Amino acid sequence: MGCNTSTVSSDGSAEVKVYHHQKVSVRIGHNVKLLKKEPIIIFVFGGPGSKKGRLASDIAQTFGLKLINVSELIMDEVAKKVEDPDPFNLRAKIQTTIKDDPTMVKLIWVTREISRIIDENPKQNYLIDLMPNLKSLVNNNSFVKECTNEMKLFEGKYPISFAINFSVPLEKLVKKKPEPECAKPETKASKNDAKKKEGANVKSDEADSSRTKKRAMLFDQNVKPFLDYFQKSERLLTVDTSTGMLEFIWSKVCEVFSDLELNTLQNVETVIIFCYKIMVES
Repeated sequence: MGCNTSTVSSDGSAEVKVYHHQKVSVRIGHNVKLLKKEPIIIFVFGGPGSKKGRLASDIAQTFGLKLINVSELIMDEVAKKVEDPDPFNLRAKIQTTIKDDPTMVKLIWVTREISRIIDENPKQNYLIDLMPNLKSLVNNNSFVKECTNEMKLFEGKYPISFAINFSVPLEKLVKKKPEPECAKPETKASKNDAKKKEGANVKSDEADSSRTKKRAMLFDQNVKPFLDYFQKSERLLTVDTSTGMLEFIWSKVCEVFSDLELNTLQNVETVIIFCYKIMVES
C-alpha cells in the first residue's frame, strides 16, 4: 500500500494528516466546443509546474487523440544539422545550434510540419503541444511572436476546436513539498540530524523555487501571443492546476470533456505486476 501521510511521535502515538478535496477552477470560453469537421484538433499549453506533460499524455490516451509534441519535431529536425551528434550531448548541442541561428526554427515551419503530419492521417484526432520547453526556443523571436498570420493560415486547412491552458498563477507557484516518507519513532539524535537536514533543504528549495519562478515568468511572457489568439475568439479553456493534486485536476478535465461530448476510449490505469522466483530444493 505504501506510506500514508502519518508521523510517529516519540510517545508512540500517530499523527495523521487528512487532505480535503480541493476545488479546481476552470474558465471556459464561449466558443470552446468540438468542431464537427474532421479532424478534431486541440492545442495545449502549460508552463513549469503545471503538470501539462502528464495531463496531455492522459488526455491523448483516454480520448484517443494523437499527441504531437512540437519540442520533439524541432529536436529531430535540428539534430540533422548538428555536427558529431553525440547522444550524450545532443540536447545541449541542439540548443547551442538554435541560439547561434534562431531563424532555423520559424513558426511557419512548425505549423507546416504539424499540417504535414495531419495530412498523413486526416481521420485521426489530434492534441498539439505547441510550446517547447527548450529555453533557446522560448526566447526565439522567430518562433515566439505575434502568431495571427501563421495560425490563420494553418486553420485555413485544419480548423482548431479550442486550446487548453494548464495554468499556475505566479503568486501560487510555490516550492514543491517532498513526498512523505515512512514515519519512524524520533530520537534525540534523529531530531538533531533532521534540523541540520531541514536547514540545508530550505536553502536548496529556495534556489529551486527562484529558478522555477523565473522560468514561469519567461514562459508566461512568451506564450501570451498564442493564448491571446485563442482568447480573442473565445476558444480558450483555462484550468488552474495550482492545487498540484493530479487526481482532482484530472477529474475536472474529464468532467469538461464529458460536457463537450468527447467520447472516452479507455481509462488511464497503472498496472503493477509482481514477479516471484520460487527456488525448489532437489
